[in-house]
Amino acid sequence: MFFIFIPVGLALLYFLKAPQPIGVFVSKHNTNTIDSLAITTNGSYKRLIYDEESKKLLFSNKGNWEYENSRLIFYDFFPNDDQKLKRDYDFNSVLITFSVPLEKSFGREVFDYNEVTAKYRFYKLYW
Repeated sequence: MFFIFIPVGLALLYFLKAPQPIGVFVSKHNTNTIDSLAITTNGSYKRLIYDEESKKLLFSNKGNWEYENSRLIFYDFFPNDDQKLKRDYDFNSVLITFSVPLEKSFGREVFDYNEVTAKYRFYKLYW
């Protein structure tokens, strides 16, 4: 009986612990782009956006991030709302400071690019 409580207790602790921002996040439900974000321990991130159809890289950038009051804050962040993009688009002209809550959904760290609709949700990958 005691051995049953150990795995259940460990699983419960995992689901209840605060979200951890370090890792690789990938946007789900996009139809035009594949959007990935690698958040590192040194306060920087790397963002890669690919065209869904051709699988060619459209945009790559690096920026800094912070985590305050359960919110991720990204500096020099491209606001990708999954529009059909071209390589010659001037991505750097629209970089913003972006703040979003980091949450857990079914035990996975997630954040929503659009907090109202949760349409552009980023999920943390686990290897």
